[in-house]
Amino acid sequence: MKRDARVDALMAIAKKLEREGVTDSAEQLYRKAVNTSELLYGPASPRTGLALLELMTFCESHDNSQEADNLWKRLRIVFLECEE
Repeated sequence: MKRDARVDALMAIAKKLEREGVTDSAEQLYRKAVNTSELLYGPASPRTGLALLELMTFCESHDNSQEADNLWKRLRIVFLECEE
């Protein structure tokens, strides 16, 4: 599967914005990276898992544990699908 640079670019910009304290925009870009990855690679692909992990880490570090828990549940499905 060919790698698409859009997801990587979205996550890189999101990380930069997060470091700069622009958290609302960063979160939107992390979510867009997840959505884009799901469209390009499918909901259970390793690349989507990476985007989910980045969003989950963001949510954890910004005291959104409920969302982080929901994302962890989605990540577990990706891990299980990748093992098959």
